[in-house]
Amino acid sequence: MQSIERLLSINSNYILAGLIVSFFLMETILNRPVMFKTKIQHLLRNLLLLSTVIVMASSLALIMSVPIDKTCKNSPFINGGLS
Repeated sequence: MQSIERLLSINSNYILAGLIVSFFLMETILNRPVMFKTKIQHLLRNLLLLSTVIVMASSLALIMSVPIDKTCKNSPFINGGLS
């Protein structure tokens, strides 16, 4: 049980970075039928795509959370106005 808690307490950013590095190393080391001519460009394009997805998801979360926060602040049900 303690080992499960220790695994769950690892920062997910470290796990994601480790997965990116391990997949890139596997792609570089292993011989495959279809090889990318420029693997560094392939990695940079994937990182660019990943950063674009992160920015889009963060902006969507911001767009959704600001109105929800304002609604919660002005709601009489949450603030105890209807007693």
